[in-house]
Amino acid sequence: IVLENADQTVSIQGMIKVDSRHIGQPADIIVVVSYQSIEPEPIAAMIMLGEASAPLWDGDLGHLIPFKRVDNLPESYLLKIYEGTFGGLAGKVQIYFGYRLDNGVIVYNANEVISILLK
Repeated sequence: IVLENADQTVSIQGMIKVDSRHIGQPADIIVVVSYQSIEPEPIAAMIMLGEASAPLWDGDLGHLIPFKRVDNLPESYLLKIYEGTFGGLAGKVQIYFGYRLDNGVIVYNANEVISILLK
C-alpha cells in the first residue's frame, strides 16, 4: 500500500486465520509495528501495540504484550488494528499480527505482512 498523504485518515485491519487445532482456545492477540523513516536521519523501531500503550519491542518473544484478549478463538478473526493518521510521517511501516496461546505458542502472519509506504 502506498499512502501519498500521511495526514489522511486510514483504517487498518487484518484477518487472522486460526489454526484448526486452536479454534475455541483463549489467546492474546499480538500486534507489532516496524517503522523505518526515510529522512533526514534514518530511524528504525519495532513497536508493540497494547491495549493502552505502545512501547518499543526488544525482539524477545517473551516480552510481547497483548493488544487484546480473546476468550474463544474463532475460525477467523477480523482485527481492527488502527484508525487515524500517520501525522505527516514518511517512511515504511510493516504490521505483523497474530495470536499467542496460553501455552506460549505464537502464530502470526509471517507471509502476509501489511506493508505501507508513507510518502
